[in-house]
Amino acid sequence: MKRTIQFLSMFVLVGSLIFGGVSNATHVANASSTYKVETGTLEITVFGKDWRYSPSDPSGFEYFLTKLSNVEFTIYKDGKEYTKQRTNQDGKMNLQLPVGSYKFTQTTAYPNYPKYPPYPEFPFATFFPDKSEFSVRIDKGRVASYKVYNEPISSEIYGINPW
Repeated sequence: MKRTIQFLSMFVLVGSLIFGGVSNATHVANASSTYKVETGTLEITVFGKDWRYSPSDPSGFEYFLTKLSNVEFTIYKDGKEYTKQRTNQDGKMNLQLPVGSYKFTQTTAYPNYPKYPPYPEFPFATFFPDKSEFSVRIDKGRVASYKVYNEPISSEIYGINPW
C-alpha cells in the first residue's frame, strides 16, 4: 500500500508540473498577442528653396529645390515633447506613430550652414529653418505626408552681391 501511495503521489506531482506549466505558457502567449498598438506614418520632406543664375531663362535666374539632409524635427503629443528625428540623405524622415493628434516643428537649420555644398562658389547661400508649428492627425495604416520649405538667407545679410 505504501508503494501504491508513493507511485500515485509522484504521478500527481509530475502531472501538475507538466500541465500547470503548459497552462501558464498558453495564458502568457494569449495575453501578449491580444494587445497591439494601432499606428500610422508621419512622412516629412525638407526642401531648401533658392535661385541661381541661368543664361537659358529669360529673367536670368531659375528657381530650384534641394532636399536638405540631417534636419531635426521635434514631435509633440498633448503639449509635451514626444520624440525627435532627423531627415536622411534624401531630405526625408518616416516615423511610425501611434494613432492620435500631434504637432511638429523644425528644431534645427540645415547643418551645412553657412555653406551650400553643391555650389561652393556661392558661400552666402544658406537656409532659414521653417519655425512653423504643424498639426497632424495620425490614422491607422495611413501616411500623413508633409513638405517643409526653408527659405534662403539673402546675400545682402552678408554684404555680398554675387552679380
